[in-house]
Amino acid sequence: MIEKIVSFIKTYNLILPDDNIIAAVSGGVDSMVMLYCLNSIAREFYFQLSVVHINHGVRPIDSDKDEKLVQDWCKKHALKIHIRKLTGLNLESSEDDMRKARFAAFNELLVKFSDAKIALAHTLDDQLETFFMRLAKGSRLKGLCSIPVQRDAFIRPMLNLTKKEIYQYAQDNHISYNVDYTNEDTRKLRNQIRHQLVPKLTEIFGEKFYEGFQRSQQDLKAIYSAFMDSIQILTNKYVKKINNNLEIELNQYQKLSLPERYQLLNGCVSMFYPLNFQIRSTYFEQFDQFVKEASTGKQFQFNKNLICVKNRSSICFSIDQNVASEELELYPDQVVYIGRNKISLKRVGNSERIINNEKCTELICGDRINLPLKVRYWKRGDYFYPLGMNNKQKVSDFFINQKINRMEKTIIPLILNQTEIVWIAGMRLDDRYKLTKSCENIYKLDMDIIK
Repeated sequence: MIEKIVSFIKTYNLILPDDNIIAAVSGGVDSMVMLYCLNSIAREFYFQLSVVHINHGVRPIDSDKDEKLVQDWCKKHALKIHIRKLTGLNLESSEDDMRKARFAAFNELLVKFSDAKIALAHTLDDQLETFFMRLAKGSRLKGLCSIPVQRDAFIRPMLNLTKKEIYQYAQDNHISYNVDYTNEDTRKLRNQIRHQLVPKLTEIFGEKFYEGFQRSQQDLKAIYSAFMDSIQILTNKYVKKINNNLEIELNQYQKLSLPERYQLLNGCVSMFYPLNFQIRSTYFEQFDQFVKEASTGKQFQFNKNLICVKNRSSICFSIDQNVASEELELYPDQVVYIGRNKISLKRVGNSERIINNEKCTELICGDRINLPLKVRYWKRGDYFYPLGMNNKQKVSDFFINQKINRMEKTIIPLILNQTEIVWIAGMRLDDRYKLTKSCENIYKLDMDIIK
């Protein structure tokens, strides 16, 4: 099996001589096998290897056992280990919340070691499960490409291996690992797919099913790459750049097929917001109807400052420089409106000091706040201390880790106590404002999205 890993690494140039590789090791079978294999080939590939272990703290005794297993292995093989302990998570936390917390910790490490790559132990089974989860949710082509082999500083050297291969390799090479019992909880969608759907598929189609899926994934990724190239070709052909604006002849746009119009709109907006941008189909339908029916001079607003103006013979995209960027004041028992969001603040009693799993509601400690709170959008240079972290992080880096594109990040409200960010609304609380036992003043922040 190790030959398959080496071949996969070489095919995708995942590891190069003198690379600084940090293996993310949980203590489970996948990551322990990955660590064993990377350690075995480190000399052959001439790379430096160390380990990061994230202790989520959601299984108090077992989490500590995982940490000790990884720590002992690293000590035995003289590998440096970075341990990060997370707070604010529990057994009811969603897979997405845990993933976001992990990547926040990974990003903190990458700030310290800017030349490093973090190796993640995702497998072909993980890719299969992710595909079905996204398929069920109606993901577009990009989402159906599932887990990438490499994204930025993150590499996945075992993405071509099945769980069955990994378990067999661990057994053959006497590799110790711990079993996470939460992976058996079929209340979670991924575990339902893992324990109920995938076994049925392999029962019907046999083990060759994995090979077929892998080939299909390769084709999907190739098609997506060609799709992105076609967007660029359309944009180059039909879009004129005039100063900082983009212009398309109206009659040319209307002659294009519906898929071509969709691609062209993606191309235009991505020139303003190039990071991982993809227009939702419902948003495109609204825009397409606007182009057909709106009278001359009417505007279509994409977010708080990107607009499209319909002229007599063209449509023009531009940034509206007159959009207000002032801070709004938020007092208790009052609401403010920012974009399509309604933000409210309320002082609550000690009886409401409960675990909150609602993304659009957050309880905060108000012992050090100075009213009124401020509400505004993101600005360059903004930073905060994400819940569970001791070090600050740029809000722009946080958005990148959460896969928030440049267009979306401009319309996410921030709640501030003077100059300190308290809450990235709907996403993450600042650790400095979390509830503690000693907190005397408790406030509740709510965000409602206006339809």
